[in-house]
Amino acid sequence: MFNFFRKKSKEAKISLENQIEVLKDIGISFTTDDDGVVKELLHHFDRETYEEDPYSLLLSMIGSDLIDENDNEVRLSKDVWSFDTECVENEEIYSTIINELVSLTRGKLQIQQVKSHVDFDNEDAKVSFILDDQKYEWEIHFEDDWIDFNLLRKIGKLAIRSDKENYFIHFNDGQNLTILYTSKVKHKLINDLIKDRFSKLA
Repeated sequence: MFNFFRKKSKEAKISLENQIEVLKDIGISFTTDDDGVVKELLHHFDRETYEEDPYSLLLSMIGSDLIDENDNEVRLSKDVWSFDTECVENEEIYSTIINELVSLTRGKLQIQQVKSHVDFDNEDAKVSFILDDQKYEWEIHFEDDWIDFNLLRKIGKLAIRSDKENYFIHFNDGQNLTILYTSKVKHKLINDLIKDRFSKLA
């Protein structure tokens, strides 16, 4: 099943369709069929761009909130989340971030009652939630409109405590951050595909 992972020469190009099939083989699902995925991806970048930077760009794009040709917001996979880390623009942004992480786990991380607040005038931020009947209240480092990456690490550590088999992994491409919730085996398979390595988020 994983014959696509064989070493290829530097000159070899991996087609966009082939990349999608490989991701499906390792367990990454899509919200529409292959034709729909390809059509949407090509609405944003040309084929050559995806094939020059195989898998890295594809993973980033399928986890992003894209605007399709009809101005509707779409995400091509619920197994990947990719976003701009310069996104602290509303008072409840950290609730959105935590809920997105929880969604990636498909119910394995039972964080509930998430509340957050960013006070832009006083440069202060905080978040609270409940996990396993324990309430957490954390202060968040305020840095203009950049997220506090330490919060993501702390959520990553909680995820590891909650599930010994799976954990969050992340990859930074400039200020864009791509996150998956995965097993050790899948983590290795993904890192075998791409030149830029995903690291455990903890």
